[in-house]
Parts: sequence; C-alpha cells; structure tokens
Amino acid sequence: MKETIPRVTVLMPVYNGEKYLNQAIESILTQTYTDFELLIIDDASVDSSVELVRSYNDKRIKLVRNTVNMNLIATLNKGLKLANGEYIVRMDQDDISFPNRLKVQVEFMDLNKEVAISGSWIKTFGTKKSRVIKPPTSYKDIKSNLIFGNCLAHPSVIMRKSSLDKFGLSYNQKFIHAEDYELWQRASLLVEVRNIPKVLLKYRINEQGISRVYNEIQLNTIRLVCENILKQLEVNYSENDLENYYNLCSWNYNIKINNVNKLNDFEEILLRLYTSNEQKKVFDSTEFNKAIFNCWFRLCSASSSYLGMNALRCFNSSEISSFYELSFYRKINLLIKCSIKMNLKKPSL
Repeated sequence: MKETIPRVTVLMPVYNGEKYLNQAIESILTQTYTDFELLIIDDASVDSSVELVRSYNDKRIKLVRNTVNMNLIATLNKGLKLANGEYIVRMDQDDISFPNRLKVQVEFMDLNKEVAISGSWIKTFGTKKSRVIKPPTSYKDIKSNLIFGNCLAHPSVIMRKSSLDKFGLSYNQKFIHAEDYELWQRASLLVEVRNIPKVLLKYRINEQGISRVYNEIQLNTIRLVCENILKQLEVNYSENDLENYYNLCSWNYNIKINNVNKLNDFEEILLRLYTSNEQKKVFDSTEFNKAIFNCWFRLCSASSSYLGMNALRCFNSSEISSFYELSFYRKINLLIKCSIKMNLKKPSL
C-alpha cells in the first residue's frame, strides 16, 4: 500500500537537546491536527537525544542523523529539501507548541493562498516573568518593521513549500545566528509574510539560548542584514551611518544617547531611509513612515533620562514627528519622562 504524503512537515533540528526534547516532541505529537510528519534532524549530538527520539513508537516521527556536525543553517536547509509536506512548520528542541497550533496555522494558510510565510504571537517562559510577545500581523506592517529588527519568531513559523521552491528561498550560511531575520527580510520583498494574532507557541528563555551564547556573532550578523537593507534602498552610507543604523536594528542591546548630537545622528539616518523609500518605493509609504516614527519616538524617549526636555524638543522639531499621529497617552508619557529628568536636576531646598 502506497504511503500517504502528509500535508505538514514539522521541522525540528536537534543538537544535544536531551534536557527539554521530550516536552517539545510531546507538544507536537499531541496536536489536534494530525496530518503531519515530525522530521527530526539530529546534528551529531553527543548526548542522549537520539535515544530519546527512538523511544517514541510513532510512525509520524522521521529521524535523520547527520554523520558530522553540519551546524544549524545547513541542517535547516537539509530539512527544507527533505520535507514532504505542502507546509513546513518550524519547531525548536526546547519550545512547546500549544495543542491547536497546527490546526490554526494550516487553516490560516489554506484560507490565505497569497501568504507564503506566517508566524504567530508567542508566550515566553523559563524565567520568573513570563510575557506575551505580539509582533505586527499585516504584511505591509511586517515588511516595514523588518528594517529595524526581526518581527517573526522563528520557531512559530509555517512556510508554504511551493513558495520557497518558486523563489529559491532558503537560509543563508553567511548569517550565522540571525539566519531567520535575514531570510524573512529577503523573503518579504518577494512574497507575502504575516503573523497570526494568536499565541500558538511557548518560547523558552534560558541562559544557553543562541541569542545569549553567541551574542557577539549574532550582532555582527545583524550588521550584515543592515548593510543589505541600505543597499536595497540604495542609500549612500558611511561607516558611521552603518554603525548608527546597526544600533537601531540591534535595539534590544541598548542604545545610550547622552547628548543631542548623538540623537541628531540617529535622526539623520532615519530621514535618509525615509527619503530613499519615497524615491524607490521599496516599502509601503504609510507603514514605513509609521515604523520610522515609532523608532524616533523610542529614541527620544530613551534619551529623556539624559537629555530631559531637550529630548522632547528634538522630537517635536523633527520632520519625523509629522509622519504619524502620536497618541495622547504617548505624548503624556514622553512629557513625564522628560520632566522627571528636569526636576531631578533642580537642587533640593
């Protein structure tokens, strides 16, 4: 009897993942949607990962072993080629998918044939404080926001295999530890990318996470992504411009703005991005300008602890402040932040 080809391939690379692997596998095997294969590619683990996978008596599990350690990107690309499913769902070895994840994602992709890649909202866990991360959901919004950082959670993603094949989309070996960010940014120029506004994945935060262990390598990779974006917009840039833009894209790694000149430098690169997009129309103007506006607001807000009311003056005097309507709440929030700095400078009586 001919074996039925599953509609979905869940792609899970594994390397020394014995600690949490059972939880990740169980969360897939107990999905309410059942027409899938779980493609686990072990990247030459030296712990008991392979034995754990083999302990499951479930025909949906397909175990492939790399004879030597190939690294994550090569393993992911191998998985894209081996996947039999119409859809490829990413899953990490230490995360947990909610039981309805596959059902929701398959239904969404079936209803939205124009979408090639879709992520979801996620809930973090593994630390004392859990939080729900809600990245933008519309294609235009995501495409524009990708100029300032990753807004698709890699292990939450479902991809249409036919779209990947049609446009030759795969992970680029040059972009180590930020391979997903580079792929989403590149793909967003060719295909429609979205996020489903539902929490479908529990994303584990731990001290051994890629973003923590390989922080310096990841930041250098983000710099390469920034360079690509500047080239897409045909922005003429100096090393200083690239450094400023890179600092915006790696926002989570802290920007210290303790003088007005530094704030002005950031404003300049934002305005150059705006001007280039107005000419080239690479991104939707409304969403792109909104992304620039929000970045400018965050910069001025972050600088308020150093610059006080000067930060508010810089915000209001910039052309960028006219790109989008600032809500009353955010106006008050910025005013309070700047005022607190001003009051702290006053000598006590």
